[in-house]
Amino acid sequence: MSVTLSDPYAQNFQSRFVGICIERNETGLRHNFTLRNVIDGQGIEIMYELYNPTIKKIEVRLACAKFISKLILIIYMFASK
Repeated sequence: MSVTLSDPYAQNFQSRFVGICIERNETGLRHNFTLRNVIDGQGIEIMYELYNPTIKKIEVRLACAKFISKLILIIYMFASK
């Protein structure tokens, strides 16, 4: 998935984060989701509120086989604990 946000303090500035959706929580107006990506060897997780007014666009992207295999490995690691 990718999320595009606008900055409320900087006009015409948008930031974009691309990652794998690893968690969805709550329902209704409190609904949020967490995206994870590895950037420069550092794992980054960002939680977004679905009804945040600064979110301009949410895109569901096709995951490649590499990401799917890593996600299955992560799920297996947490399930085996």
